[in-house]
Amino acid sequence: MRRAKDGGRVEDQGLSESERVELERLRTENATVRMERDFAKKVAAWFAKEQPREYAVIANWVGEKEFPVTFMCAQLGVVRQGYCRWLAMGNPSGSAPMPS
Repeated sequence: MRRAKDGGRVEDQGLSESERVELERLRTENATVRMERDFAKKVAAWFAKEQPREYAVIANWVGEKEFPVTFMCAQLGVVRQGYCRWLAMGNPSGSAPMPS
């Protein structure tokens, strides 16, 4: 666009009012999406760091197949996705099978 303007082929008309409104809406939406992304990363990191005891309990009991992983997570107050991430990151309690 800049080359076209410099070459004189495109007239600089600026943004219309509706384009300005749309641009501002998109900037606000982009900021919100970035904030949501960053928050999700922090939450995932927190669950991976702060919940190892509960996750270790689940990992130890998952092999017994007495209780479903989703049930154990709910009872212990942890998020199943956090447990799965903890397993994927290499848990300190050893190797446990991935939940089904």
